[in-house]
Amino acid sequence: MRRKNKYSRKHHSGRLRQRPAKGTRQPGKTDQRFKGPVPLERLITCLYDKDAVTLKRLAREFDLSRTKTKDFHEQLTNLCQHNLLLCPDAEHYRLNKKEFPSGIITINPRGFGFVIPDDSSLNEGRDFFVSPRDIGPARHGDHVLLQILNKKRGRLEARVIIVLKRGSARLTGTFIEARPGMVIPQDKRFPFTIIINPKKSASARDGEAVVVEIDDFQSEQNRVMGHIVKVLGDPHLATVQMEMVINQFNLAGKFPSEVQAEAKKINPAVK
Repeated sequence: MRRKNKYSRKHHSGRLRQRPAKGTRQPGKTDQRFKGPVPLERLITCLYDKDAVTLKRLAREFDLSRTKTKDFHEQLTNLCQHNLLLCPDAEHYRLNKKEFPSGIITINPRGFGFVIPDDSSLNEGRDFFVSPRDIGPARHGDHVLLQILNKKRGRLEARVIIVLKRGSARLTGTFIEARPGMVIPQDKRFPFTIIINPKKSASARDGEAVVVEIDDFQSEQNRVMGHIVKVLGDPHLATVQMEMVINQFNLAGKFPSEVQAEAKKINPAVK
């Protein structure tokens, strides 16, 4: 019997790509241990902002038949046994938030991320590591809900379950004139291209620095949809570079009127 080579013949960056070992969790796939009538992410999203909920109410919310409700009950029991859900009594279920912490994700330009939990008592206030394959739909600065996976090299790893709130909808970048037009974000922590509708390009020209607002975060192949709200101009000019920094870090473009009034009182003459 011919043995299968553990290495695929497809090359990536000049190196052989090693196939994952048997049992390795694949990117974007739910842990098969908790497979049931309701996808784990959907169940967690439902329970996140609720107190203890009955099986009957959950079955009604997910529109489950009697047969599927029985299977769903087994799924919930399994989750309770693994401490992902808490069962105050035989009829109620709620999310174990110690296993599903929330926080703001900071994404490194290399693709991985870190999340400092909102609850400082979790993980002794230290951050959770999120590998590139576990970031999912999250973007830099988003408020996310995590599932704790395991501990590796002294640091807890987690994966993004859902995005609770988007961080920033406006970014600065360079407009590329094409069909369709696109904007490449200046901040390398946003590794995607923003597709611009020709009618929403604000007459930007190829290579100009712009401020773009994201309309749709649902992405495919690291692409999102957006429209240009402001054309900044030639990115090589110092004034434009200053505008890009102001917009990138959401800084105040003008001083408050009180500060400007005080500044006018200062004698410009150097003594």
